[in-house]
Amino acid sequence: MSAQTASRFAYAGGMVSIVQLALLTVFFTVGNPYGTLNDIAIVVQYLLAIPIVIALHRAFGGRAGRLKTIATALGLTGIAAVVVLQLLLITGVLTFEQQVGPVTAALFLGVGGWMLLAGYLGRVTHLMRHGLTLGVLGWSYLGYPVWAFGLGRQLSQKEGEWRGGDAPPHRVG
Repeated sequence: MSAQTASRFAYAGGMVSIVQLALLTVFFTVGNPYGTLNDIAIVVQYLLAIPIVIALHRAFGGRAGRLKTIATALGLTGIAAVVVLQLLLITGVLTFEQQVGPVTAALFLGVGGWMLLAGYLGRVTHLMRHGLTLGVLGWSYLGYPVWAFGLGRQLSQKEGEWRGGDAPPHRVG
């Protein structure tokens, strides 16, 4: 996957995240059906992140050692958990009370852990100048749109360096 394609997924995820956060705000002031619409938007938002996880894994190439594998596993596992838990909530299989703890853990430990590690790796491999800052913003949940748009911008500027991880070697971990 090219950096341009990953960039488009990041921008799309950022737009969905803005909608999702707006729906969450409306839900807390008005109630349903905005909660359910928010839950659906979360599913879409995190499905759009899967190609980004894969693109970053490939872009780091051999330069990121085991940390890229750990980051990728965290990201894909966290995203899968969030999506499945949200779908179980939407379909009524789980109540909010049953779902909120596990989905919060999946968001902050899985997806957030990936964002932090990928941001760090992006910084040390010189693929993402502000990778770690973006990772911290994305981990904060409310900063997801900033993370997505910032990452999208950085990816679109790095197309030449993102061909199968062929930038100069810089091994980490």
